[in-house]
Amino acid sequence: MKIHNPIDTDSMEAHWADINKERHRERGFFKRTSAADAIFQQICDQFFLGTPKRRVFEIGCAPGRKLARFAERYSAIPYGVEYTQQGVATAQKIIRALGFSEDHIFFSDVFDKGFQARLSNTFDVVMSFGFIEHFNDLEPVIDAHVAFLKKDGFLLVMIPNLRGIYTPLLKFFAPRLLDIHNLSIMSLPHFSRLFVRPDIEPVFCGYYGVFNLGMLQADGRWKRIFLTILQACQSLGNFFLVRCHRWENKYTSPYLLFIGKKK
Repeated sequence: MKIHNPIDTDSMEAHWADINKERHRERGFFKRTSAADAIFQQICDQFFLGTPKRRVFEIGCAPGRKLARFAERYSAIPYGVEYTQQGVATAQKIIRALGFSEDHIFFSDVFDKGFQARLSNTFDVVMSFGFIEHFNDLEPVIDAHVAFLKKDGFLLVMIPNLRGIYTPLLKFFAPRLLDIHNLSIMSLPHFSRLFVRPDIEPVFCGYYGVFNLGMLQADGRWKRIFLTILQACQSLGNFFLVRCHRWENKYTSPYLLFIGKKK
């Protein structure tokens, strides 16, 4: 079976190179949050808050903010893998700020069988954010996630919901993004079926967040300015959006999340 990733490696190297040129206060860099981030934290608190120190592994970990937030919140030891050198450098900067070794960030193709064998059954939590929706053949992608998990470890997979209201918005702001995402899995019935397998027990699967323009990008100067203004306006309402948790729906919720346990 062929795994197809439509994202060009060279373009991603250039993207992370641009990010690395920017100057950030490292601790502030990974502490920026949105209403959806706060709701994600509420969900994860049910499973990870107050638990013994775990080794957590993120697939496609650049830029490292989500990995860092998770590690700080749940006193976890962060690890990650990234397939671009510039992406690795970006994530290493964040991990160093937490006081962990940059050697915890691996430069590798996650589908490399040697890499998988070396870290097989190693981690207590394996997660990815906005990763699997770049592939057409999903079974080997999920297999790769599960391969790194210990028995009774947690699998956590998030993807954006680019359907509903976000499809026409992206058609206006950045239509190219629709071409590099597998939109067919961005419905709860289809997404949940990806994890129907004998080695994983679901503990949570659903939409999260109520509305989030922060997930969008824009092509062209004026579209970027317009989107930035809209995002700034939305940030004023984040206080209320956090409190609208449980209003999630397929039309406006920005993300889908699965959490399962390896049998």
